[in-house]
Amino acid sequence: MRHSHVFLLGLSCLGAVSCKNPVSTMGSDTLVWKISKPAWDAEAEKQFSAWVNHFATVRATGACESFIDCVRNPKVNSLYDDRDASLNAYADCADFPMQMRTYFSFKKGLPFALADVSGDRYTAGNHTTGRNSRQESFKTMNSLFTWVTNQVASGFYRTSPEDEGTDTYPIDVRIDSVKPGTIFYDPNGHVLMVYQVDPTGAIHMMDGNTEGKTGIKIFSEAIERGTGSQGGGFRNWRKTSVSPKGDYIRSKNAEHSDFSVTAQYQSTFDLGGGVTGTYYQWVKSRLATVKSNPIEEFDTDVKQICSYVSVRLGSVDGAIKAGINNQPHPDSLPPNIFGATGDWESYATASRDVIVRGYYRSLNSFIKYSTHNVQKYEYSGSPQQLLAEYQQHWANLNATSECQFTYKGSDGSPHVLTLNDLNDRLYDISFDPYFCPELRWGSQPGRADWNERACNQGNKMDWYARESSLRNIVEREPGANTPLGSGPQTQMDLSVQKLLSSGL
Repeated sequence: MRHSHVFLLGLSCLGAVSCKNPVSTMGSDTLVWKISKPAWDAEAEKQFSAWVNHFATVRATGACESFIDCVRNPKVNSLYDDRDASLNAYADCADFPMQMRTYFSFKKGLPFALADVSGDRYTAGNHTTGRNSRQESFKTMNSLFTWVTNQVASGFYRTSPEDEGTDTYPIDVRIDSVKPGTIFYDPNGHVLMVYQVDPTGAIHMMDGNTEGKTGIKIFSEAIERGTGSQGGGFRNWRKTSVSPKGDYIRSKNAEHSDFSVTAQYQSTFDLGGGVTGTYYQWVKSRLATVKSNPIEEFDTDVKQICSYVSVRLGSVDGAIKAGINNQPHPDSLPPNIFGATGDWESYATASRDVIVRGYYRSLNSFIKYSTHNVQKYEYSGSPQQLLAEYQQHWANLNATSECQFTYKGSDGSPHVLTLNDLNDRLYDISFDPYFCPELRWGSQPGRADWNERACNQGNKMDWYARESSLRNIVEREPGANTPLGSGPQTQMDLSVQKLLSSGL
């Protein structure tokens, strides 16, 4: 467990440089971060939101991949100066929001601190232990980035709503509260940062991953909220300030008009007009100021599946290149297949596979909801016409290169899978890095891409059969162990083709 501790840093202004936009001495022997503005206020938050929005919007064009490459790119980072070229930092999903806040605070001379949190990635009862009022000094900005990376883990966000020692707090979902810079914590161990909210209520998010790369996502059912006691959901930053005596001051829950212990954790969600829906539909309805075009939303949701499956391609290829599939299968699985160590943590795709199923579930939910609530969308046709248009767009997207996935079989032969193929194999694709690529992509005896000789080695087919219920998991129980035989015994019907052809 990486614990995080409070630090307050000051940056001195050099020569004629204005303290309103201080410049670092990142390459020198000392780094003194003088706080030129002793408190975060509404204007500072507005500037932070604008910076996050620009940063991630340009990143979404493919201008950079890792957090630090984005920071060192002046087109992405509007606060860039020449000394940023020497920066180096790693940021996974938990680190990414904190590194963003750290860097902005440094550049603007604002106070910033990290809580000390007791608890681990999946433990219950994580809580802050109190703030240290001492100064921490760093010789370089790189040492500061490294320190933040070493201190922050996803369990850092896993605290109860009432804990006022945290750096973020749970919010009510409102147009003025969910904004660029807002954090979303998924108690399964993932953290994302909002960078744009469309007038239609669609939320664009940026995150980091264990490879140190950043990703772009749209909020959907693939991103789980968890419960309030786990700290799950949307969270905003507390306002931090420093007194004339140098004491660190943290804003309380009551000081934030958007603070809420209950809003995101209701048992039912009112969508208006006598309609109730899911948490995700409620979030969208709370943020929307205009009706969305359902066809455009459908296309966006499908393309998000395609984008994420492409990421999975790289993960599976990594295991094959490392030769993990050629090793004997271990005698047991990790206690929790979603959080482990060693080769399993590096090469298994248990979390990614649940997210893929989550995207298909989200698409199914959208199709059902939109065709039964056409009046809530910018669409003049009937529900039957809308469903027919979805069918055509699904067929068209299946035929695009963007939504076709080519993996290399055990003999090096390329195999192409479409969205329909993947949908058919949704509960067959294997998370286990010790299996052949064919099993990783859900091939079975009798399918065209099956390779009996490569896949039926030792006891691996027996392991594949024993892991079947674990492959049925669509919604995880955060932190729960996953012994063989756990997981649903039946499969949730997530067939898009079946839904589209079923009529209304």
